[in-house]
Amino acid sequence: METVMEPNVAQAPELRAAVSAATPLLTHAIGKAADQVKAEWSSRLDERGRPVVRLTISDWRGAAQAELSQEELLNADKAQWRFYHLWSDLLDKAITQRLTNLRAIDAEGQAN
Repeated sequence: METVMEPNVAQAPELRAAVSAATPLLTHAIGKAADQVKAEWSSRLDERGRPVVRLTISDWRGAAQAELSQEELLNADKAQWRFYHLWSDLLDKAITQRLTNLRAIDAEGQAN
């Protein structure tokens, strides 16, 4: 998996460590397709001034995004659960797009 850490993550030791610890869990959640996925990590401060990590995963099918707290990233069970759901979101979007395309092709064929 291609992994990109934005400077606001890479230069924050605690965030960098949390992301580094969570990345193998993300790779495991994605499974065999992981070598085709790009993971981009960035961060922002929430309304209470705490860091929130934004993870965007993408491949040829599209992209999906989630925001996780540092605590979630450091809790292997929570992180794994969130990563499975994020991967599922990306796949759901891809399936929905494929179905939309197939319906359009079918409708075009019926119109002719």
